[in-house]
This record gives sequence, structure tokens and C-alpha cells, in this order.
Amino acid sequence: MAHAGPANDLQRPPAKLLAEQRPITTERREPDVERPSRATRPWRWVAPPAWAVSAALHCAALLVLALLTISAVDPARDTHLVASVAIEDELLEMVEIQIEELELQQFVPIDAPELAPGAADFGDVRLESQLVATDIGVGPVQESTIGEIGLLFGKEGSGMSQAGPGEGVAYFFGVKTKGNRFVFVVDNSNSMSGGKFETAVAELQRSIGRLNEHQQFYVIFFSDTAYPLFYPQTAKGLVPATDENKRRLEYWLMTVERCLQTRGLEAMQLAFSLRPDAIYILGDGAFTDRTADQLLATPPGVTIHTLGFRMNPQAEQDFRQIAQRFGGKFTEVQVTPQMVTLSRQLNRPRNRTRHGVWGIRLPAGP
Repeated sequence: MAHAGPANDLQRPPAKLLAEQRPITTERREPDVERPSRATRPWRWVAPPAWAVSAALHCAALLVLALLTISAVDPARDTHLVASVAIEDELLEMVEIQIEELELQQFVPIDAPELAPGAADFGDVRLESQLVATDIGVGPVQESTIGEIGLLFGKEGSGMSQAGPGEGVAYFFGVKTKGNRFVFVVDNSNSMSGGKFETAVAELQRSIGRLNEHQQFYVIFFSDTAYPLFYPQTAKGLVPATDENKRRLEYWLMTVERCLQTRGLEAMQLAFSLRPDAIYILGDGAFTDRTADQLLATPPGVTIHTLGFRMNPQAEQDFRQIAQRFGGKFTEVQVTPQMVTLSRQLNRPRNRTRHGVWGIRLPAGP
């Protein structure tokens, strides 16, 4: 049995150890050649085991994915990098586009006589029974919360209602339209996050705040279904842009919640039935029903402007075609850092199941 060498022999390469073992012999032995010390011995690369390489690569991949998805805010540079918390909801809404089965039909305005301001009825537009006027009150809203939006656009905290009247025109994100009767159809789906929904709300207040009392307006939100003006105490027609109605709008907008899906069919049926001079449609993605197809198959009879937040190419193309068909224009809308901050502060609910008066066409929650 070979004898154990010096302690540092355990750290030498096996081949060298074998070479250095001396056979037992009676021949004259030459003096040992001085071997290099451990400090001067050349360093050799030993390949790491395969499992260590695999673990390192996986850790690096996870770190890159984390850096791409984590939201970071650098107050010193006022730079806001927002990671959407609604990616899953957007994917669910995109899937619905493929599975939705609705019969193609045209939007036909209801043949009804002209009614007095504020007295129009929905006629044959079939919304969910929960959308009619009810006795359910709108919950109290703190004055300080409403004031946060007003401070962004009004003088000395006066809010949007003091922005000054317009005369026969309306502006929405800078898009000008002539007329006195305006309907705003706005996406309140869960994907309207990261400041998008608060940007829309603030612009609604700014736009309607500029109307005079001789002009009329109506706001419809759409997600799992249509949510008309002042829902659940629904207004039954266009309302005059009086100071009282502007204040009521301001309070109501603070109660609106977001819901899964992006169904625009009922909202557009209602918008057409109100016989406006112009319709503004604002969203951040494609409809999850056949709204776009039906609009493009409808004869133009009213001006429609479309606006979008960072839309994917297909959704943007649909919005552009809708605006072109109805004599309007498509406008891309940006989110400001102030709205990102406000969105985080308000933290509006995002409903995937039915929740009180919101998400009425979603499945019941646990």
C-alpha cells in the first residue's frame, strides 16, 4: 500500500502525485529535485460542475425578469417607470375577443321626436335592469379627495367647473368639435391602470367644465357592461352643463370603479340613442366584443372621435378606422407623472367579480 505523502500532496493533481511516488529499489537514488512550493505552483482552471452552471444561469434569468417587471420611481429625476398591475386582466380581455359570439348588426338611432333638454329616454336600448334609476345612493366622497384633481387644473383649487364656458364647441384632450350635445364613452376596464383612468377622469372634468349651461353632456363608462351617467342613479338623457350638474359629475366620478372586460356594444347603443352632435370614445385596448365591427358597418351620421392610451397596433387600427368612417380623428393620449401619483393615492377598486353595483355582468364573488 502506498504511503501517504506530505499534507500538501492532497491538494496536488492526481497525475502529479503518481509521478512523484518513488518505487522501492536497491539502485542508487539521485538527489531529489526541488519541487515548487504551493505558493509558486502554477494555478490551473477546474471546470465547475454542470449543476452549478445551470443554477447560475437560472438565477441570472430570474434577476433580469425581476428588473423588467418591478416598478421603480426616482423622485430626484421625477422619472416614473410604471409596471402595470393589470397584465393578467389585459390578457383575459384579449382572449375574450376570440371567444365572443355576437350577431353582427348596425347601430340604428331610435326614431323618436326631439325631446326637451334632460328629458330624453333610452327607448329600445336594452341595458341590464340594474342600470335604470334606483334608490341606491352614491356613497359619501371626501372633499379633500375631490380637491386633489381640481387643484391640478383649476385656479386656487376651484376645480374644473370654473374653467370657463365654451360657445358651441367642446374640447377633449385638445380635440375640438362643434355642437351643443356631447357624449363621452370612456373605458373603465381593469387595464386602465397606471394613471390612465385618472387622466381620463381629470380630462372629463376639464372638458365638461368648459361647456356653458346651454350645452348638454352625457358620460358612459364601459367594461363588463355600460355604466351611464350618475349610475346607479342613472340620468335618463343628456343633462345641461350647469354648475350643479358639473359638481354632481365631479362627485360621481370619484365613485366609479374599474371592472374586468371591455364590452362597448351597449355603451355605443346608448350613445347613438341620445342623438348627440359628437361622440368621443376613449380606451386603452381593443373591444372584447364585436363593437368595432358593428361600428364600421354602420352608416355615418354623427361625428365620432377616438382616443387611445398606448394601444397595441390592432386596437389602434380599429380606433383609427372608426374615427375615419365617422368624420373624426384618432388621438394618442399620454399619462402624466401627476396622474400616476394620484392613481396610487386613490387606489380605485379593480373588480374581477360582481361587487355591489359594479361588475354586474361578472360572476358572483366568493
